[in-house]
Amino acid sequence: MNIYERNKEILSSEQILTQIKIAIENIRYHNGNGYFSIHTMSGMNLLHPINRDFENTLVLDRKDSSGKHPVKEAIYIANTKGEGVFSWHYFKPNDASREFKKIGIVKKFEPYNLIITTALFEEDFNSIVENRILEHLSQIEYQDKGYIFVVNKEGSMLLTKSNLKHVKDESHHYAQDFKSFVDSKQSRTYIQYSLMKGDKEFSKISYLQKANNGEWIIGTGFNLDKLNLMISKKQKELNIEYKQHLNFVLISVLIITSILLILSWLLSQYLERLFFSFKKQLFEKELEKLDNYQQTITSLVNLIEQRDFYTAGHSYRVSHYSTVIAEAMDFKSEDINMLQQIGLLHDIGKISIPDSILLKPGKLTKQEFDIIKCHTTLGYDVVSKIPMFKDFANIILSHHERYDGTGYPNGLKGDEIPPLASVLSIADSFDAMTSRRIYNQRKTAQEALLELEKESGILFDPKILRVALQALQKIDINHHLQESQLPKTAIEKERFAYFFKDGLTNISNENYFDLLLKQDLHQYRCLNLILIHNFSLYNDKYGWTRGDELLIKITKFIQKKYKTKELFRFQGVNFILLNDTHIDIDITLLEKEIKPFSISCELIHSNLNTFEKFDILKEYLNKI
Repeated sequence: MNIYERNKEILSSEQILTQIKIAIENIRYHNGNGYFSIHTMSGMNLLHPINRDFENTLVLDRKDSSGKHPVKEAIYIANTKGEGVFSWHYFKPNDASREFKKIGIVKKFEPYNLIITTALFEEDFNSIVENRILEHLSQIEYQDKGYIFVVNKEGSMLLTKSNLKHVKDESHHYAQDFKSFVDSKQSRTYIQYSLMKGDKEFSKISYLQKANNGEWIIGTGFNLDKLNLMISKKQKELNIEYKQHLNFVLISVLIITSILLILSWLLSQYLERLFFSFKKQLFEKELEKLDNYQQTITSLVNLIEQRDFYTAGHSYRVSHYSTVIAEAMDFKSEDINMLQQIGLLHDIGKISIPDSILLKPGKLTKQEFDIIKCHTTLGYDVVSKIPMFKDFANIILSHHERYDGTGYPNGLKGDEIPPLASVLSIADSFDAMTSRRIYNQRKTAQEALLELEKESGILFDPKILRVALQALQKIDINHHLQESQLPKTAIEKERFAYFFKDGLTNISNENYFDLLLKQDLHQYRCLNLILIHNFSLYNDKYGWTRGDELLIKITKFIQKKYKTKELFRFQGVNFILLNDTHIDIDITLLEKEIKPFSISCELIHSNLNTFEKFDILKEYLNKI
């Protein structure tokens, strides 16, 4: 039982506190340098066994040389945690020239709302830890009386069982090796040296390891002479063993010779199998190389398709149509395979064409078309620098040349155009006419073949075209076409927004509405048209800037309050909401929202299934 618990019922608080002070003030540790102090929570010192001048004085605001308030910090720790560790600077009893760092412990004494502290100088604390480490290392001993030694970076021995006191003593020839290691950035090393034991010199090798932040070098040594003796002894034993076995070897040589003859035959069989295995591996490597080649082409085609999603699948279809034509013309298998790969890569130059031109849904200007035509030379530049595709380069360059010389980029005509490029040109044109494009209605296969036939001797080589028309008759174009060229991924939609997103409200514009329903009028069922009335009066009164802000506000309100799969800005200030199923819209919500602005709204609902064609729907909307 402590002093408080033993006396709290029989003594007053002052008497108990006096006994506690008497008990604590004579407690010392660490050679008398460690002691305990008592403070109140207001910073009054009640006990300071070393400096009695502090007792019964307020030391709350006392600062050390680093600017800290140690008593304040101790009180804060006691109040928040009950106990803890803190540090400050103070004079040593034997050195008042400067303050040294101390590490202290504080604990709150609950019954009297006091704090009890004690501390050691950091140097003393480190010295205790280092001495305990050295004491532990001194007890380590391994085979043949091996031991651990410790040296500080100045070379003084801190722990050793030898007579050496200082490693950097120039009388020791290994001192330079030790100094070089200490000064280096190495964390460990070996040094070899010789020592005298009596009048006899022997060699040693020591392993050194830096520790304690480089302040200590811990090492151990090995006697090389003893090691050499062990090796010499073992060599003698081996020599004796060798002589004992020599006769056995001589007798066994005849048996071994016979065995070798058998083994040589077996080896020849093994090498033969190994050769065939190596040959098989080479074949597999070639197959792997071919597979990598195919994967490279696929990756490049996917890159093209991702750049121009309007024409998704175009490269694969052109490759297929080109192969069909080439087979009908009895081209060599090498040329057919090459044409199949070229078909996949023929538009690779489009990677460098700006989105504003490549994805433009309408008719290109002359300047824009001139830039598009650069895709042949750009493709040539890309492919000619890739060794595995180098043979493709001229075909890709020439696939837009025309038989009458009106093509690009070099205006080749007639037989100047490579036959493979002529085949690729026909396949490319056929797919362009029969594919779904968001800006153009596709032709049937028969319509496309008639268009090709009209260009015989003008755009296309008559001999190649004649065979191509027969071959393409058998193509089922519906099998190869995707349902829509509209964007699907977030990236595609963002690139698409360049043309079809309203710049003010950030929703789709009327052009995209037209495009979407031209593709498939009945992909949606419900159309809700919200008409905004008197908006022009608001613009006249408050200006266009305020009007734009109000229109944005209305857009956000519609997006938040009404369910819609697609939302469009329509004819200035009106809105169209499209949904797969019928959706009832409470227009009164919007009326209340815009009534303070002296404008009104009207809702018109339409079932898209009642319209046969988009043109009829558009005419109906324009009349409202």
